[in-house]
Amino acid sequence: KKLLIPSLAKGKVVLTDRYYLSTAAYQGAAGLDPTVILSLNEEFAPTPDLALLLTLTPAESVHRIKNIRGESLNDFESEDGLVKVAAVFAGFAMDYIARVDASVSPEEVHAKIVVKVNEMLAEKGHPLSD
Repeated sequence: KKLLIPSLAKGKVVLTDRYYLSTAAYQGAAGLDPTVILSLNEEFAPTPDLALLLTLTPAESVHRIKNIRGESLNDFESEDGLVKVAAVFAGFAMDYIARVDASVSPEEVHAKIVVKVNEMLAEKGHPLSD
């Protein structure tokens, strides 16, 4: 109510790094019904024009957390848990979802994201320049 809706009303582009799809996927992996969670969120939260889901195997995700970020896994990052989360995400079939293979280089992921964002903005009549 304080940020998203007023910003959208002004015609601004709003980017978030998590949204209710993540809530539904993680709570769904914990045993709750993701369709109920989505429905409850959609009662008050704006539906996104575009949701980018970066896809990566749970094993590779755990490897990157431990070996690239040099961090310990948190409560949400066990490989078994990530398998469940990925399964919930895989079941989402909304038209606004664009899946991006994140197993490639960061530059390739970036390029794919730019294409998806530009496609969506062009559909809305606001293409970006290079």
